[in-house]
Amino acid sequence: MEATLNVDLQQVAREVGLSLEDVQTTVELLDEGNTVPFITRFRKDQSGGLNEDQIRCVQQAVKKYRALADRKHRILKSLEAQGKLTDELVARIGAADSLRRLEDLYLPFKPKKQTLAAAARARGLEPLATEILDADPVASDLQARAAFYVSQEKGVPSAADALQGAGHLIAEQYGENLPLRDELREFIRKTGKLVSTRIEEPPEAPES
Repeated sequence: MEATLNVDLQQVAREVGLSLEDVQTTVELLDEGNTVPFITRFRKDQSGGLNEDQIRCVQQAVKKYRALADRKHRILKSLEAQGKLTDELVARIGAADSLRRLEDLYLPFKPKKQTLAAAARARGLEPLATEILDADPVASDLQARAAFYVSQEKGVPSAADALQGAGHLIAEQYGENLPLRDELREFIRKTGKLVSTRIEEPPEAPES
């Protein structure tokens, strides 16, 4: 598996707090198909005497990093096929340390399904969204400018529909803004609250 070769076992060793030698040997034993209980009982001399919990930590960490490496490989291939792969993207994707960060980087380039924003783009409303975002003077009278994009042929029957479509496109741009996503996550992490409310069961109806 190509992704396996890209896993940094030194990083795994740091994460699980074990020596690189023990991690390397344990990964080799696991890759040979040995189970955790088998390694613990019959391969202690090879695994450095690791217990089951330690071996499972190694197993889970390697699985995580292999999944990350595999996803990086797939994303790089996708970007290359799209003709959008740059040296900067290669570096940023290579440095991504979690699947969440990786998907954030890929989001602007990810082939889109038929979203509301994609439908608005197909109806020719992207220039209107750009004018609004850039505070272009041509859109100072927004209703009048939106009316310019009305087209029965393109499926934009009114200025209100044009503005709604532009709004979907603007929302997409903000949704794909990586620094903004990071800032919102940090804000939610610091201020968010998880609240649960007990729902009382209704009293049983008296027997007749």
